[in-house]
Amino acid sequence: MHSPRVMRTRLLSTLSLLMLAGISHAAPPLQDGWEEGYVNGGATGAHVLGCWKFDDMPLVDASGHGAQLMIAGAAPNAKGRFGGGLSCRISPVATRYSVVTAPSLARLSPAGAFSADLWARVTMDQFPQDPAHLLDKMDKTQNDYKWSLQPVDAGGRRRMVVTLGFGTFVKEFRSEPVLLPVGEWRHLAFSYDGTGRVEFFIGSDSAGGELAERCGPVTAGALPLSIGDGLYNHYGFPGEIDEVRLCDGVRGFAAFALEVIGPRKIWERYERGTPLKVVCTNLMPNKLKGAGLSYSLGGGTQSFILPDLAPGEKYGTEYGPDTGLKPGDYLLEVVMSSGGRKLSQKTTLKIMPRQPAVMPVILREAKAEDLPRLRELGATHWTGLTNENDTLVGLYGRRTAEVSQPLLEAGVASGLHAVAALELWRHADEKVHVWRMDRDGKPHEPHVVDAASSIMLALNVNSAQRFTTAFRECMTWSGTWLNAEPVSRARPGFSREERESYRKASQREIPDEVQDGGGVDWRKLAGFPQNRVVPDDHPVLGYYRWFWSGGHGWKAANDGWCQGLEKKRQERTDVWTLSEPAVRQPSVGGALGRVTYLADRALDNRQPLQSGLCVDQLLAMSHASGLGQGVFGMVPLSWERGAVSPPGAKGTAAEIHVQENGGGPVARVTLSPSILKESLWMTLARPVKGMIFPGWQALIPAQGGSSAERPTHLYAYTAFRDLADRVMRPLGPMLTKREPLRSQVAFLESFTSQVFAGRGLYRGASPRSLEIWQALQRGHVQTDIVYEEMLGNGGLDGRKVLVMTECDVLPASVVEHLIKWQQGGGKILADENLCPGLKADALLSKTGEISAQDTGLTRRAEEPKVRRDAPAGAAENAGQAVFQDLDKKAELEAVKAAASAATSADSLPKALARLCEGLGWAPQFRCDNDDIILHASRNGEATCLFVVNDRREAGNYVGQHGLVLENGVPSLGTLNLGTETVNVYDLTRAAFMLPKREDSGLTIPLRLGPGEGRVFMISPAPILDVTLDLPETAMCGNVAEAVIKVTTTGGKPMPAAIPVQVRIRDAEGATAEWDGAYVVENGSLTLKLQLASNETPGTWEVHVRDLASGIETAKWMKVSK
Repeated sequence: MHSPRVMRTRLLSTLSLLMLAGISHAAPPLQDGWEEGYVNGGATGAHVLGCWKFDDMPLVDASGHGAQLMIAGAAPNAKGRFGGGLSCRISPVATRYSVVTAPSLARLSPAGAFSADLWARVTMDQFPQDPAHLLDKMDKTQNDYKWSLQPVDAGGRRRMVVTLGFGTFVKEFRSEPVLLPVGEWRHLAFSYDGTGRVEFFIGSDSAGGELAERCGPVTAGALPLSIGDGLYNHYGFPGEIDEVRLCDGVRGFAAFALEVIGPRKIWERYERGTPLKVVCTNLMPNKLKGAGLSYSLGGGTQSFILPDLAPGEKYGTEYGPDTGLKPGDYLLEVVMSSGGRKLSQKTTLKIMPRQPAVMPVILREAKAEDLPRLRELGATHWTGLTNENDTLVGLYGRRTAEVSQPLLEAGVASGLHAVAALELWRHADEKVHVWRMDRDGKPHEPHVVDAASSIMLALNVNSAQRFTTAFRECMTWSGTWLNAEPVSRARPGFSREERESYRKASQREIPDEVQDGGGVDWRKLAGFPQNRVVPDDHPVLGYYRWFWSGGHGWKAANDGWCQGLEKKRQERTDVWTLSEPAVRQPSVGGALGRVTYLADRALDNRQPLQSGLCVDQLLAMSHASGLGQGVFGMVPLSWERGAVSPPGAKGTAAEIHVQENGGGPVARVTLSPSILKESLWMTLARPVKGMIFPGWQALIPAQGGSSAERPTHLYAYTAFRDLADRVMRPLGPMLTKREPLRSQVAFLESFTSQVFAGRGLYRGASPRSLEIWQALQRGHVQTDIVYEEMLGNGGLDGRKVLVMTECDVLPASVVEHLIKWQQGGGKILADENLCPGLKADALLSKTGEISAQDTGLTRRAEEPKVRRDAPAGAAENAGQAVFQDLDKKAELEAVKAAASAATSADSLPKALARLCEGLGWAPQFRCDNDDIILHASRNGEATCLFVVNDRREAGNYVGQHGLVLENGVPSLGTLNLGTETVNVYDLTRAAFMLPKREDSGLTIPLRLGPGEGRVFMISPAPILDVTLDLPETAMCGNVAEAVIKVTTTGGKPMPAAIPVQVRIRDAEGATAEWDGAYVVENGSLTLKLQLASNETPGTWEVHVRDLASGIETAKWMKVSK
């Protein structure tokens, strides 16, 4: 207990009355003089409707309004609280008539707000089981009012009850239990505000109150007013009454008022947030001197002395709860006291444990009531803030942070941090003058928002500044997801402002050939170079490069938001930004500005390989920008029904669990378990920094309202949760530490060819390029996506093969770089569309044969044993490609050998792999089954290798329609590690693996179930030991460091990121803060266990399990006060 002291020295700050006016409720009335008996205006004022003092003329209405009492069964008593009083129940018979009534006067039926108070003393305890009437003007009617006491409860207390009649119905309002000791006088009072709220008082202390809806003024009745007993049910008050008063309006009975104001009720441990505001008001007619204020929380109390307060004067201060207490629920009691008077306010606060660093897993479009179940899906974040919560364009203006706080707290209570999912462009999209115009000065049809307009820039800058100011103190706001959906359908604009913008950037006019965002067919351009090599400053190319690099406005819009964030973030350096979609525009880097992360989804999620392709494209865009942006994987959890089930088609599986949605079947269909699992494996195989799952309602029904997404497959939820529990949660922290493993084979996405030929991998990919890319993956040729601007900036360093499909037109600088690269030994594998300015080292043709020049080998590639999905619209291109040697004579033999080997292959993936080997690619890993996909990433000096089963067939869920192969099929294979000395760890099973030694190197047998994946860590250094250093003793309120070390040969730190599971149990066996999954980088991890001051003394346990080798260790720590 702190000793009292002047409050100014201890509280956080004092608020001015001007500030208080903006945060306080309506000022409470000053206290009437009930403590010393009503005299003068207290008895006869205009507000007094009736006053009975029972003194010299005991039955006279002291207010002067003539409400003379009539007495029957009760008796005046000369020893009241002030002078005389009234003895209400003078007979020991329980129901004896003991009524004192005032006549039925109109003024005794108040027309609006009113108050009543009296002094009461219980003098007999024979009737604790009986109710007791104080005032009754209602009887059995539904008019006027009645004030009574309930029977005594087990604790010796009674509740006051006020019953109000509104003509056609009545409402009861109850107080908190109050103690009325026998022989002691107590002042009782209530007030009704005329709009549904009743407040009770005992002395100067509040006794609670209640609020009822649809209540206004009471309805006047014709009955008299009974004092001390009921008009019909005769349960008189068992004692004496004095100073009975009925008043118009809400009167003051409290000595002082105490308000605790603040939206925050839930904090993460050690979170610094907006403190609670505490307002103290002196309501007494005299100066309040030496009053105290105390805060009690978690067993600790702080006490302070208030400054002297004049009548009606307010004093404001702030209270920041001790968020360093151990996680749990706490009762905060704020008490204001003076002499024997005490007023308290109680509120429940919750402190949540902080979460370890995790891989963010974001689920969107959830309501607060859905949140507890989102954790089951591995969620760490939810989109708790949207346009509605934006302070600039939202619904609540300056009240945004206050109104949004319950949403944020609901997330924290469920262990979820908030992401602001903003679509600010929708606000501008409503305004015609922010639409792009065609060459005729009319809006494009359909219209497209002009993100480059000054309105959009100002909108983003101002929104960011206001939003950041409103939420920066909420430490559970993690980042902002900036939706840029219109970028995928951006079209050039021809307004005066846009023409001037391009003129300023290029000193040129927009070429006449430019009409839309898709580019211009080179065959329609007069005088186009025959070798299809265009100058870098070609007018058409220059315009589109400017437009798609930022001229469309989304770069400036996103940068505007980042600028506003930077200006107002203060200490919130942890808040990130994400832009989505990203790769639905042509392949050029930096087009979305300086955001922290890029994200996008595969346009065809019927093919899991495309989920991996989308992330590869994001990585290329990030690399091309030079900004070091991370990428998020994005896996939708449902299909559009028409994509897998044609209109009118009937399915099995209980008609795909057809559910009524506005009178028809569901619009979207849950992914099959195998497709769902494989899509997630393909995405996680890449070095993503987080995951986004649109449409989580396709797995579990939403509780927060209707949704287009509904579960249609019984076991998709089970499949997803299994991966969340086995992979995303335990391995997530490690997976975010990976970096791309630079491949010797790259795949060029040519921006210039996209502009002049309209083809390539972006926007869902053309069938030809997609077929080759997928075949490379199945042939275990890991392939990096590269952009044109990367080629002259180190993008070809270390590459052996560059795949160039549909690269019809190229800029001169790219051709120059590639020729030099070929002269240095690089090889180009291209199709017949290759720009004539380049010569391919190997050629892909359209026929279904594999042949090699000057050899007699000819063979048609066989179809795979289990067919896979054909690319959308690719039926006419389903044949395999052909390879023809076009290399120089000096290298002819090597190409012949590769082509000869390719002819003996039984599938296109194997043929491509053998050809790439012949062109110089040296595979790091091999697998003898092209249904098993391999993808590697860098983990320090180790390699993280994902192995995923892509073998599928049609099923009877939706596959019978021929649009998707939704059922997984088991696969067997052998993984060749290509080395003689290596250490292999299965991270999905926390086990060290012993490869089999063969002539070709170390091998591992693979047995993969449907849609199954594995994660191997392949390291030159072995994990030999895992140690834990923990102090033997620690004190509550101090910090204990747990140091985890993973070492290799010679006790050296393990040169890789190693996933570990840390289990922490406190003295009571409960899960303690920081329990969870971690990653040990460079051999060491230090956890700072900040012990709370209110920890339970006893022995703590810290247990560590290495999720690579399976090595475990544990230690114990004695915690004391």
